[in-house]
Amino acid sequence: MKSRICDANVFVGNHPFKQLASATLDDTARMFSKLGIERAIVSPIEAVFHEDAHISESMLAKLLNPPRLVQFKVVNPAEPGWPEELRRSMQEWPVAGIRLASLYHGYTFGSGTAGGVFDFARENNLPVQVFARMQDIRMQHGIIAAEPKLDDLSHAVRLAGEDVRLLVSGLSLPGISTFVESASPNVFFDTSRLQAGWKALKRIEPRCIKDHLVFGSLWPINSPECPITELAHAGLAPDVLEAVMRGNFERYVGPL
Repeated sequence: MKSRICDANVFVGNHPFKQLASATLDDTARMFSKLGIERAIVSPIEAVFHEDAHISESMLAKLLNPPRLVQFKVVNPAEPGWPEELRRSMQEWPVAGIRLASLYHGYTFGSGTAGGVFDFARENNLPVQVFARMQDIRMQHGIIAAEPKLDDLSHAVRLAGEDVRLLVSGLSLPGISTFVESASPNVFFDTSRLQAGWKALKRIEPRCIKDHLVFGSLWPINSPECPITELAHAGLAPDVLEAVMRGNFERYVGPL
């Protein structure tokens, strides 16, 4: 198990509203080594909360080792200059994909604000990761919209169509169940907010888990150690577990 893990939901840096004890890239690397995490998608957490995160993103890019650690660009389509900033970043470092945090940036997918981002991703063959939620609603700061709307996330799925690789992160098991059985092959869902729902995965068709579920820890807000152990004992068939822990990550991001 330890040699076969990829993590699709990792951040490093300083969270403005939550004290994180182990948030540096060195801390993250030690955690990866301990748990056997071989590949990960990484972004600076400042990029979610700061208006201009270009410096922190550029500094992180210099420290990473792609393709084992790949960096996604956090894009706020509510900001008018996002296309130019995204192109600038692509010229300076290998942007492996795009992350969207609509609850934190104050827009909805149904409004059409993010349509241009999906068009950009389609034209440049970039995967997109959408964050439904990044932490328990009871612990969220008051400036953040309270709860993701499943009908709005369905607009993100429609914007992806059948040709933009889309990862929806932060859904609970009922939320994943809403989408997964009708999802296109290019749409994935991560494990970051399953919490106590591991054994309840048996309620979902094994085919759907095998085709669409991706391990994502949301480090350093969450620790990956417990969900890795829980998934190993969730009663999934070996080929299904392999798909969740590694195979679907490689389908989403690309192989080594």
